Amino acid sequence: MILGKEPMTENFKYSIKKQGNVEYLKLTHHEDLGSDGKYYFKIKKTDSGYSLILDRGKTNQPAKNAMYGMTDKNNLVSK
Repeated sequence: MILGKEPMTENFKYSIKKQGNVEYLKLTHHEDLGSDGKYYFKIKKTDSGYSLILDRGKTNQPAKNAMYGMTDKNNLVSK
């Protein structure tokens, strides 16, 4: 998965997992100078698409330090 806007984009590996009643999107980004950044977002269906809410408890420290312009809440519109 490629995130960002030209000319600044980043490559991420992704997976979706369900734990109990909650679905998570996991994004992993390779860090050149340390551990991989792992972002965990809770997926919530909305009337206009999906909402991704960063789970700071699951997200590891390298990802929290980097954040790549991500916010705690991101909205995706399904088409």
